[in-house]
Amino acid sequence: MMLFVVYVVVVYRFLISGIDPSVFIGMFRSSDSPFTPGLAYNMYALAYVLFGVAIPLEQFSEWLSVPECMVYVRRGRGPGRFLAYLLMITAYCVIYTLIQAMIQQIMFPDENPVAFVGSAVCATCVLLIAMLIANFGYLMGSRIAGYFVMAALLGLLMSFSGLQRWLLASGLAHAPNWIPVAALTIPICAAVNLIAFDRMQIL
Repeated sequence: MMLFVVYVVVVYRFLISGIDPSVFIGMFRSSDSPFTPGLAYNMYALAYVLFGVAIPLEQFSEWLSVPECMVYVRRGRGPGRFLAYLLMITAYCVIYTLIQAMIQQIMFPDENPVAFVGSAVCATCVLLIAMLIANFGYLMGSRIAGYFVMAALLGLLMSFSGLQRWLLASGLAHAPNWIPVAALTIPICAAVNLIAFDRMQIL
């Protein structure tokens, strides 16, 4: 509950900060100023992901890893359970983003909705990938390593303007490059998690 309250304050500060409201709060932005470090410029986007991962308090990972009670043979921890886990965290990421997006659009209704929706979808994908990376560490029995890798990749994304510009630039079919990157990265992260999940069942 405390994490939620703190993040509400973070969102409020963003809404009154004067930062371009046509971009979703959780979307990384490329800084044009050489005097502003990329990580500092993207502190709200970073907070969006970190609080998004932290607020559930690993409840999804615990649900996935805990065997069925009162069952001698561990039924219910097959591919169906893993698929249900993926659906749950995806729904969580969408709802978490949607609530903030609605608040932002209510306060700034005159902004470009198409660009805004695109930035919200991108932020949702980043959050989903971060949760899958953290969950992989959980399933492998090394939470610290999982969170470290997640934080390192987020730091890379939020810090380097060259990477950000490339992800936002138009690629195939005039779509931004982050779309194929997300379409490739999410299934890879899910597959790696499934391998860890199957390994956990064998052990």
